[in-house]
Amino acid sequence: MFPHEEALEALGLDESARVADVKDNFRMLVWNAHPDHGGTREKFDALSDAYREALHWASHVPCEACNGTRESRKMTAQMKLVTKPCGTCNGTGLRG
Repeated sequence: MFPHEEALEALGLDESARVADVKDNFRMLVWNAHPDHGGTREKFDALSDAYREALHWASHVPCEACNGTRESRKMTAQMKLVTKPCGTCNGTGLRG
C-alpha cells in the first residue's frame, strides 16, 4: 500500500486535496489505465491502490476551522462563551 503522499502524487494531487478532488482525479486517470482501454492490469491496480489510500487519508483529515472538535466557540461581548456546531464541517469534525 502507498503512503498517503505517494498516493496523492499518483493521482496528481497534493495534501490540500479533498475527497471530491480524489474522486474526480481518479475518474479521469482510471479510464486510460484500465486494461479495456489500452492500459495494463498493473497500472490499473497501482492506481486503484493509490485511490483507496488517498481517499482514506482525505476523509480523515480534521476540519481546519474547528481542528476536529466539531464545535465553533465564540466569546460574546458579555464575556459569555457560546458553543455551536462548526459551520465549516457541519459538525463532523472532518475536512470535506
